[in-house]
Amino acid sequence: MLPISLPDSMKHPSNLKREARLFCLGLSLAASVLSASALTCAFVLQHVTFTCTSVDGNPPAYYPPVSAVMTGQFAWTYRAGDFANGTGTVTELIVPYSGKGIGALTLVLDNTSLTGTLPGNFHGQGVDFGLTFTPALASPTQSVSVATSSSFDIWDYSGRERLGTVTTGQIVPYQPPLAFQKAGTNVFLSWPTNYTDAFVLETASSLAVGIQWQTSSAPRVVIGPNYVVTNSIVSGRSAFYRLAQ
Repeated sequence: MLPISLPDSMKHPSNLKREARLFCLGLSLAASVLSASALTCAFVLQHVTFTCTSVDGNPPAYYPPVSAVMTGQFAWTYRAGDFANGTGTVTELIVPYSGKGIGALTLVLDNTSLTGTLPGNFHGQGVDFGLTFTPALASPTQSVSVATSSSFDIWDYSGRERLGTVTTGQIVPYQPPLAFQKAGTNVFLSWPTNYTDAFVLETASSLAVGIQWQTSSAPRVVIGPNYVVTNSIVSGRSAFYRLAQ
């Protein structure tokens, strides 16, 4: 293993190749991660669709139903073996119809639901929504649905009150991109530090069925916003990499 020395071309994330993104959603954690220290993972709101059932108290006959998608992401910090009692922090959120983000809202998040409120009226563009997870989040690799019983009451940009329900939606694990760049006889592998504490780099000699993936023994260092691992290129030998948790 050679000392890490990044070329200038790699110092900006936009120069990293976004290829060979192999991910594993296995439930096993590497031995180095199984400790009492806090771990952090992240989840993404995917296809969470809000559909109006009334506008200003009028049924769809007056205002045809209009759908819009909520986008967002939240981090979940927990201790190994005690995922359910972790704590969540919403890091990104855009509310349909109002455009309100996390800076304006009062948000409450646990492993069963996400609610958001903003007192308001005709002028104040109030927000009141609740997303119920089904089933409850129980692991960093789990995807759950957003219950169709989830509802909202939002005052939109024009001062109209929109009421409705969530028609589709999932909460899915955030999958960090694994980037690589070759420099001389070394290959640099990197992925974002944000919300990826529970991920470890694994390697295998092929992609054959039944191949055993091993935790990479190369040291992981932080350079800028990324974790970086350096491996030497060995002539005539193949190596495959993935992020697993």
